Amino acid sequence: MPAPSPRNAWQIFLLIAAAVLALAWGIAIDHVDETREETDRLAERHVRSLATAHARQTALTLTIAQEALHHLRTTLQQEGALEFAREAARLSGQGAGGPINRVTLVAADGTMLTNHLDGHAGALANISDREYFREIRERDEDRIHVTEPFRGRFTGE
Repeated sequence: MPAPSPRNAWQIFLLIAAAVLALAWGIAIDHVDETREETDRLAERHVRSLATAHARQTALTLTIAQEALHHLRTTLQQEGALEFAREAARLSGQGAGGPINRVTLVAADGTMLTNHLDGHAGALANISDREYFREIRERDEDRIHVTEPFRGRFTGE
């Protein structure tokens, strides 16, 4: 059997090197795919966890707001408008720790009777032209009304 020529040995070496390189790239690509799939699974789990926490916090916030609304309603009925205004200022005060930053008492015609933002008395106006006011006035339920976000006319926020 004749001895392999250096040229044939070099070709065999390049062929083996190409095969090893292809195998290494295949393993690397497979690893990247597995890592991406695992990252996607972890991200989906994290998003579900955040959504669950957000839903719980939203429910808690609405419960607290509903309880505050009941307290304010009871205060108005039992102790009058002056005590209502004090409680509205306290509940809406900065640093009060609750979800409420505005408390407004509005008459059936849309005229604001009291208006407290962050614990301070604010401007009084008629809000009968506001969509949220018309929706609240037209329904029979006495409960919190949640709307889509909108820019307020007083604060511009």
